[in-house]
Amino acid sequence: MVDVKTAASARILDDRKIDLKKSDPVLAGFPSDYRDRVWMRMQELIWFQDAGIFTYEHFRNKRILDWEAGDGAFAVAFLLLGAKSVTAIDSWTTLEAVPAEVRSLSGFEFQQIGVTEYLTDTPEAKSSFDFIFSNTVTEHIADLPGAFDSLHLLLTTDGHYFNNHDNYYSPCGSHDHGFWYYGNLDLIEYQGVSCWEMQEKCSASEAHRAKLRRELPWTWSDKNSSELTPSNCSQCRYFMRSQEWAHIRAHEHFPVIFNDPHFLTMREGSSLNKITPFLLLQLLTEAGFEITHVSRSTVQNEPSEDLLKLGLSKLDLQTATVRTLCILKN
Repeated sequence: MVDVKTAASARILDDRKIDLKKSDPVLAGFPSDYRDRVWMRMQELIWFQDAGIFTYEHFRNKRILDWEAGDGAFAVAFLLLGAKSVTAIDSWTTLEAVPAEVRSLSGFEFQQIGVTEYLTDTPEAKSSFDFIFSNTVTEHIADLPGAFDSLHLLLTTDGHYFNNHDNYYSPCGSHDHGFWYYGNLDLIEYQGVSCWEMQEKCSASEAHRAKLRRELPWTWSDKNSSELTPSNCSQCRYFMRSQEWAHIRAHEHFPVIFNDPHFLTMREGSSLNKITPFLLLQLLTEAGFEITHVSRSTVQNEPSEDLLKLGLSKLDLQTATVRTLCILKN
């Protein structure tokens, strides 16, 4: 087993800055692509701390639960930054997705399991985690009240729960990232081709549509491509999906324009619960958490009047993520 805790403590120069390089001996033992992901996750954790959301003391020498941890890159980052141990759980990622070199780390545990099932299967875990971490998880959880109830039971009486929530009501909030994604200057930018403005029409966007089909198959289907309307671009699915806040604009015809079950709301196969920022905070409060920090990251995309007339606030439409830090209520 590789012990990372002693080495990690030597890296901490003060409460905010860490002298850490990609040549770190623990990182160097990982596959290169995984090493890069861990490095990026470490920078994100440092950014959260520099932004004043939480501090090193919240997790240094503490037991951490990384909820819906993916391949465990954040969990490893916590260990390298001084955590005592990290339990990484994920409801769909398998242990095989985590490199063998990572599985051998002292203080690292991974289970393919949801949080409620984990609590049921591991009753001794009640009140045992000092810091619970979830990053862009809660927008995907169907039974969010139940999940928050489970987290409440897993947290120690003086522990902290941090959540970074991806807001559905942002310009690309339906996770339609093949069309809209983060760009420069706090803007979410169009990733496709404006074929409706070109003489070639549909052929101009053919390569982009093929890329979507290959890399993000739930985003674009062969059926969508078979129903393009070059004679009337304003009615074309590709055109409609290419607009800012396309998922909001298409609300009246949503199942047609966003025709993969992934995009639906609280139905079988859907993966987005579409809660508002307000509802997120309300569910945390109802689960027995006290919110000690809340902040939003916002984008500069300007919503048009027709979007605002739907009853959504400009702030919610420009919110990319909602970050909260919680403790247990007394």
